[in-house]
Amino acid sequence: MACDEFMIEFETYVHETEDINKVIERVLKIFPFKNRIKKKKVPGSYKTEIIILSGKADKKDESKVISLLNKIDNKQILEPIKKRIEKNTLFLRINKQTMKFEDVDDCILIKIMSKNLENVAKSILG
Repeated sequence: MACDEFMIEFETYVHETEDINKVIERVLKIFPFKNRIKKKKVPGSYKTEIIILSGKADKKDESKVISLLNKIDNKQILEPIKKRIEKNTLFLRINKQTMKFEDVDDCILIKIMSKNLENVAKSILG
């Protein structure tokens, strides 16, 4: 990725006990590009099936995605933003159930790559 570009990626896991349509509804609240959501089936433990949902957005989608992420409750973020940034990448987790920024396993993983990460983080998290 070139330094002046912006990219956001998400990934989440859907277990057999979850309703995939409900998970996709939640994903669309932060990633409103249904046609760009990829599904991949993988074997889980105990002979279950897991579906990995993932997707990417780029510079042309930046303001739309940032605006949607800005609407999420961020009171649960305990670490300073600088601890969430590594090599021009900001890592965030959104609880799939509550749709709040939280460090939980059952989450939507968000990866934002940009040369202006501190500004992007401030616009999302205030």
